[in-house]
Amino acid sequence: MIDSRMDTDAGGKAPKVTVVVPTFNRKDLLKETVDSILAQTFTDFELIIVDNMSADGTQDYVSGIPDPRVRYFRNANGGIIAVNRNFGVGKAYGKYIAFCDDDDIWVAEKLLRQVKALEEDQTAGLCYSNATSFNASGILEHRMMRKRVADQHYRHLLVGNFIANSTVLVRRDLLVNFGGLSENSRDMAVEDYIMWLSIAFRHRLIYIDEPLILYRVHSGANSANIVKMARKSLRVVVSQYSRNYFSPFYIYTLIRACCRVAFKSLLSN
Repeated sequence: MIDSRMDTDAGGKAPKVTVVVPTFNRKDLLKETVDSILAQTFTDFELIIVDNMSADGTQDYVSGIPDPRVRYFRNANGGIIAVNRNFGVGKAYGKYIAFCDDDDIWVAEKLLRQVKALEEDQTAGLCYSNATSFNASGILEHRMMRKRVADQHYRHLLVGNFIANSTVLVRRDLLVNFGGLSENSRDMAVEDYIMWLSIAFRHRLIYIDEPLILYRVHSGANSANIVKMARKSLRVVVSQYSRNYFSPFYIYTLIRACCRVAFKSLLSN
């Protein structure tokens, strides 16, 4: 759960944005991520790194970063990354929260573009963007978003999660009001999906159809994990029943999610 305090920094002026980066034993990849964040053209932010007790020299590396915007915490998360994302949000002073995984890379104007979008549209709760994926060899693969979503984001999200965590800039008060990301172990890997649905049900989302991050693709995604993710996504859709009851579109998304599980299970055998 997130601490609901909304006070200002000890210096008196809170930064506009807080960037939260959870990490664990990825010092070398983390350096690439941090470098891309600190190189943002929008500079009114703080960077909170929440370390799950790494033993690879991460603490020494972060301690040597000569930038006062960086704040470092060590916190054991028990294997649930949402714990440390919520921990970071609880320590945040920013009006907006940006999440970034410790192996992704931001384009230099990411924050500038997204802060401008949310400042200009006070009815929007969250801004996200397209992303370009790249592999271990550094080869760019493809843009992740195959469709443009201009409105009715909640309905589109029911069909499946298309918002990459590292692309998001969200109003901090919304995260606090919704109680933070789920820390239930059953929701691991879909806790962000649950939050995006909650926000989209009540607020507009803004999509920037440009790749503002580079999303690192790791090898080793086996069929068992693919089936597990399909089942978790189905459970998320089922959990939306109270918001939809038996609307035709909801029934369609529920059937579609069930078929996805059956199809993935069949492929894995």
